[in-house]
Amino acid sequence: MEFEFRQYPVKRGAYLANQGEVDGEPGRVADFNTMYPNLIRVDEPLWTVRFAAYAVDEKMGFHDCESLRNRNLRVNYRRGVIKCKEMLSRVVKPGMLEAVNGDSQGLRKLLKGRTDVYVGLESVIIPLLKNEEFAQAQPLGNPLPWVSRSLRGFSHRSPG
Repeated sequence: MEFEFRQYPVKRGAYLANQGEVDGEPGRVADFNTMYPNLIRVDEPLWTVRFAAYAVDEKMGFHDCESLRNRNLRVNYRRGVIKCKEMLSRVVKPGMLEAVNGDSQGLRKLLKGRTDVYVGLESVIIPLLKNEEFAQAQPLGNPLPWVSRSLRGFSHRSPG
């Protein structure tokens, strides 16, 4: 059996897997299939990811997600990352939370002062921060474990 890994934008990958156009999704939170009923969860966690916050202003003083509550901060996160949206929606003031199309876009907005905080997956952001574009004016990461999530694989319910 040959294995082929294809990378898609978050929502498109979920849609394709749910429709059976690809075999599955290799890294989603445990309740992912509540939104995509044609997928079956593989119960063994594949890995754990951690959300972290990034800002240019060192004095911002946030150490966990609750630190964003009742503050006039513009907060961005990557579109399609549902758990991040849910977590931030509980603490960020209405109208101050915005999804961006990708992590690079979120970091660019942060560096240009168009947002105050970018929240993303540490495993994705850390390598981006080493790119020449971001290395010169590197945003500060909050290394504290805001939220860790175990990710599981999901397979499409194939007939038969």
